[in-house]
Amino acid sequence: MKLPDKALNFTLIVQIFRGQHVIRTGPSRIIWRFLLDLPVDKTHPVTAFALHSNPIENKEVSASWTPCPDEKALERGKPDEDRDYLKPSEKNWWNRSKATPSSVKFLTSGTVTFYIINGLWKFLIKSKHLKGIYTLKRQDNSDLWTWKRSAGPGERD
Repeated sequence: MKLPDKALNFTLIVQIFRGQHVIRTGPSRIIWRFLLDLPVDKTHPVTAFALHSNPIENKEVSASWTPCPDEKALERGKPDEDRDYLKPSEKNWWNRSKATPSSVKFLTSGTVTFYIINGLWKFLIKSKHLKGIYTLKRQDNSDLWTWKRSAGPGERD
């Protein structure tokens, strides 16, 4: 992948799935989605990573690369939006389950400036709640990655 010439927009959202209420009433699954305005190909206009914990609160998290076909993905999770895109369907990128409802909440957005892209992505994030230098390192040739906040100038790991 070629290094982008300019800063790109991103959005961080949290998607919460709620299964059956058997014993407790908590979420069945939570996914933090880092959505980047970087086309993968013609059918996937957004690069997306599904993070397994909140990158605002955690220094290092596991991630999986999941190219997104939704061209409006960076606008999702805002109050009063039409939530039809969340209807469960095996063909729906947002919710492939048959009957598990989910909700999406916008957390933050801003810009990303890339410094390196070559199996290891090094970039600067600027937003209200997520800022600093980060790396995304691919694990072998899989779609699994490690998201890690790097120490900036004058900071300690």
